[in-house]
Amino acid sequence: MAEGTGTKPMVIVGGGKTGGTAAATLRDEGFEGPVVLVSREPGIPFGRPPLSKTYLRSEEDLDGWYVRPADWYDAQDVELRADSVVAVNPAAHALALESGQALAYQKLLLATGGRNRRLRIPGAGLPGIYYLRTVLLGSDADRTPRPPAVDHSPRARQRNL
Repeated sequence: MAEGTGTKPMVIVGGGKTGGTAAATLRDEGFEGPVVLVSREPGIPFGRPPLSKTYLRSEEDLDGWYVRPADWYDAQDVELRADSVVAVNPAAHALALESGQALAYQKLLLATGGRNRRLRIPGAGLPGIYYLRTVLLGSDADRTPRPPAVDHSPRARQRNL
């Protein structure tokens, strides 16, 4: 991969496994320019499957699901920015962020993933119903052997909650 040129960063929007892996691949392949990973979720990128599986059952923590350890991002000069993108201007190579800041880019990867579908039934908003998308929500959930959770992933559909 070519070395980084110019001062505009490679920007990755999305703090899940794909976004984190993209940042890691850029560095692993020798890209030396600036890299910025924008995610509305604070923290480091991780794979989401354990949130509704082994993490809620207290069978494992998330350490093995992080794309890279927390200190890797600083050591590799990958900026983690907790913010949301509200507009993309491809002609100007710029993003507008929810914080009001603008972010110029040389290349942009949109790796935002999906969103949980919300239940549309009576009682969907009752206490004890969790839509797991973030570590913080997973930590707030009642981590009992049979937690009250809604998970729309293909793996979840294969098991009986």
